[in-house]
Amino acid sequence: MSDPAGKRVKNGLSLLLLTLVAGAGVVYFYVHWETIRALSVNRPLLLLIPAICFLVSVLLRGLFTLAVLRALGVTLSVSESFALAMVGTMANNLLPVQTAAGIRGYYLKRVHDLPIAYFASTMAAFYIFSTFIAALFGLVGLLCTTRADMPLRLDLLGLLLLLAGASMVCIFVSPSIPLA
Repeated sequence: MSDPAGKRVKNGLSLLLLTLVAGAGVVYFYVHWETIRALSVNRPLLLLIPAICFLVSVLLRGLFTLAVLRALGVTLSVSESFALAMVGTMANNLLPVQTAAGIRGYYLKRVHDLPIAYFASTMAAFYIFSTFIAALFGLVGLLCTTRADMPLRLDLLGLLLLLAGASMVCIFVSPSIPLA
């Protein structure tokens, strides 16, 4: 049986939060209008590149979450995993101290009855995998930006190789999580 009073409170809180975020945006534009007006974009289509990269990264995070949670017996739809990744991204950008992890954990506990210990293991897997991918991109970036007339930064190369190697060890040696 649904609770109409609870639904009204939830809808009211959603509207209040939307109003606060929109109001903060309006205040920001009002206060910084001169700076915003001074910006000029010569080729606005180039703005599509970071927007597409952002959406692809959120989609990949959602698919990774989908794969890890499926191994734990949680069945998310692709759109639900994408929405969870998008909410996580927005929460981490708007709220302090990686708040998105708590939001995702609460959602998965409440909607899919995923124990917090299992959720913590999915977060660890995500961070290990993210570290591995970031180290690989760092290696590629380091190698692409090093010119022939300058020495290779062995300290950065060693650090990135260490991060990639440690992440690979964690990925391949980690025990599987028993399904309940």
